[in-house]
Amino acid sequence: MDIQKLEQINDLKEKGVLSQEDFDKMKAKILSDSSSVTHNAAQGEPASDALSLWGYFKLCVTQKYACLSGRARRKEYWSFSLFYFLIDTGLSLVSLFLNTITGMPTDLPNPFISILQLIISIGLIIPSIGVYVRRLHDIGLSGWWCFIPLLALFLMVIGSVLIKASVALVIAGLLALAGISGLVFTIVVPFIPSQKEENKYGPVPKGIIIK
Repeated sequence: MDIQKLEQINDLKEKGVLSQEDFDKMKAKILSDSSSVTHNAAQGEPASDALSLWGYFKLCVTQKYACLSGRARRKEYWSFSLFYFLIDTGLSLVSLFLNTITGMPTDLPNPFISILQLIISIGLIIPSIGVYVRRLHDIGLSGWWCFIPLLALFLMVIGSVLIKASVALVIAGLLALAGISGLVFTIVVPFIPSQKEENKYGPVPKGIIIK
């Protein structure tokens, strides 16, 4: 298909319809699109321009279960997060329903559902890390930035302990502030738009409109 496109624009150039500059631009775009499809296929990503919300979630928990390479657009990240939330919320509602019909306290989780939620949460730890790392790659950052949430939590705990003990209040305040800044960074990352050009982590994800 790409060869046919190249032949077509070459014919247009020879007929004088396209200038050499336009020909070079169109040729570069065709080759770039071909390279992007090849890369995405190697990563297990379909060649379609974009997947549905469920399609992205399914991709994250199957073909990209432990994938820490490549890039993930915002839709992929939020699709995974959405269905993770819906599954957990749905199980919580089932737990409430089961407790109601069996006469168990509704303010306590159903033991069976709690075990199921724990199994699912453990099973989704790896794809959760993977999609966040790929989201970082998509905005041009190293995957090592995924440790920022853990570091932020650690700094906030240390800062809180020092503040309660009235020890080194200035240092404690700075640690707590650094921890809060880290959490803000973690929350902001999923909202940052994709880089609209190929970076060292891979080509632009499918579905991104390049202007």
